[in-house]
Amino acid sequence: NVWEWTSTRWDERMAQFAEEDENEQPREGGIVFTGSSTVVGWDLERCFPGLNALNRGFGGSVYSEAVHYFDKILLPYRPATIVLYSGDNDIAMGKSPEHVFRDFQALVTKIRHYLPEPRIIVLATKPSASRWDVWPAMKASNALVEAYADTQPDMTFVDISAPLLGDDGMPREDYYKEDRLHLTEAGYDAISELVRPLLTAPEA
Repeated sequence: NVWEWTSTRWDERMAQFAEEDENEQPREGGIVFTGSSTVVGWDLERCFPGLNALNRGFGGSVYSEAVHYFDKILLPYRPATIVLYSGDNDIAMGKSPEHVFRDFQALVTKIRHYLPEPRIIVLATKPSASRWDVWPAMKASNALVEAYADTQPDMTFVDISAPLLGDDGMPREDYYKEDRLHLTEAGYDAISELVRPLLTAPEA
């Protein structure tokens, strides 16, 4: 059963981004976060004050949709640093780790073709109690992405799963909302500690 998505699924969200840019055009050379709902829910100003990081997450999305909407979520901003998070919905929808990895590679290829300069920070797909049954597949896709990132210049893989797991190896309840999928502020604080040292303030 192949899961299909239409190219119009996120058009409304993209129009919202365009409207925000019209009201206040983000400066080029900054930091852009993009990906699924983990990015959407990330209060970047609270977690990374003073960095003016731009949030271009669209919840429920998968890597292939980031490829499709590249010219809406990344290209216009010509960022110095790109932070990517996805894979969560991809695996939950039945894509294999290899399929997720190919979609990730397709996104990186597109970024590097049009934006050769930015540093890319790719975050591991996070564990969650609600999707614990597919955590082994997520770990497998994370391993593929990490091995690839290690061979690439200006690309860093960050394993955000480690701080989200307790001593028992299970997701920490205090780091997740009642849906046992999305992060609480404490959960975001835990992963932000790993990402913050990799981000630098944009030059004035």
